[in-house]
Amino acid sequence: MPGIGIITNPHSKANKRDPSKPALLGYILGQQGQLAVTKSLDHLQQVAENFRDSSIEILAINGGDGTVSQTITAFKRAYGATKLPKIALLRGGTMNVLASNLGIFGTPEKLLYELVEGYSSGRLNRVVNLPCIEIEGHVGFLYADGISCHVLEEFYSNKTGPIGAALMVGKLVISALTGGEMAKRILRSSRVVIEADGMANHELTTVGTFASTIEKMPFGFRLFPFVRGNSSRFQFVAVKTPPDRLVFELPSILFKHELSDGPSKLSFCTGSLQIKSDDVVYSLDGEIYHAKNERRTISLGDEIQFLLTR
Repeated sequence: MPGIGIITNPHSKANKRDPSKPALLGYILGQQGQLAVTKSLDHLQQVAENFRDSSIEILAINGGDGTVSQTITAFKRAYGATKLPKIALLRGGTMNVLASNLGIFGTPEKLLYELVEGYSSGRLNRVVNLPCIEIEGHVGFLYADGISCHVLEEFYSNKTGPIGAALMVGKLVISALTGGEMAKRILRSSRVVIEADGMANHELTTVGTFASTIEKMPFGFRLFPFVRGNSSRFQFVAVKTPPDRLVFELPSILFKHELSDGPSKLSFCTGSLQIKSDDVVYSLDGEIYHAKNERRTISLGDEIQFLLTR
């Protein structure tokens, strides 16, 4: 059946809090498409192939950033060289950083209602093209390693929401200022080598590196302003500040924007790079992965079409 295909992730914290949500979304969707509650990554891949065979026109994703990343990855595998359908984000996760970057706000029910209404009346004509990044077969928009992964692991172990995440960051800052155990566990550095197109290799000690095609990080920090209007490159940032100085130099890292190799961070735009590091843990849109080896390649992927309903 062509029309709208909805992927909903029952494992996201927001959907777990309200198990009746898929039924409500199905009611709102009506006869305009089909809804799938994906139970695993294998099931997601099967649904992607079914939606491809049904020639859906719009893919609506009800989940957070990790669900969006995994869903687009599965659909790219299913579609191969064929263009993906337009994507609508329903903000169904705890963290919806990608949707916020695109200016998409509202509840999943309201966003789906607007989508169905616009689709049935033929008024869906606002589209944002956003390039993705690819690493080890995964597709996403914000790569991070180092401290960001350590913070995510702490966050996931406590299973809290956005307020809990903010409180955890506050505790981490206090721990860093007082030399507490939490800071020692999370704020640690590693030695990396960065190899980028057309640039000399950079060997440095870093507490974390990032690669992004979206401007803002979680909590709205605009760490990647140079991706705006730049569809041929992503922005890379390596934080060089030592762990014991990170809290004090954080304002400079977050709010001083320039493409340079400065004392607190290295920042540049590129279409591809390699990171060599003995720390094999990284995250892509909030999902944590273990690299296949100490060397990994990040490259610019295809442009993804996102629908705006208002």
